[in-house]
Amino acid sequence: MGSEQSDGIGRSLKVLVVDDEPLIAMSVSDMLEDLGHQAIAVHSGGEALSLLGEGRAFDLIITDQSMPDMKGTELARQAMGRDAGLVVFLSTGYGDFEGETDDSLPRLQKPYMMSDLAELIAAKFGS
Repeated sequence: MGSEQSDGIGRSLKVLVVDDEPLIAMSVSDMLEDLGHQAIAVHSGGEALSLLGEGRAFDLIITDQSMPDMKGTELARQAMGRDAGLVVFLSTGYGDFEGETDDSLPRLQKPYMMSDLAELIAAKFGS
C-alpha cells in the first residue's frame, strides 16, 4: 500500500517527528509511513537537535509546540538555522500557540487525521 496511498508528491520524505508523548509520536510516524514516507520519532527538542547535529538530513520536522524542554517554535528556529531548506510543521492540542506569532510555520491542530497530514504535505512539497 505505502507509496500507492501517497499524498501525491511523487517522492518519499525523510521526516523527524518530535513529541514528548510517545504514543502520539508513534501514531504520527505510522501515518507518515502509511503515506509512503520514512519517519523517525524522538521525544524532545534536545533529541531532535542531537540528530541534526550528527548530520542526519530530513525534509520535514513535525513537532509538538508544548514540550518540557523547549517549545516547537524554538526547535523550528534552531533547526532551520542549521538547514534553511528544512520545512517544519507545528502541532498542538491547544487553541493558540502561547503568544508565539510566527505565522510562517504550517500548523496541525491535534487531533488530526492522516488526510489532514497528507493535505499539508502536498501543499508544501507538491509541484
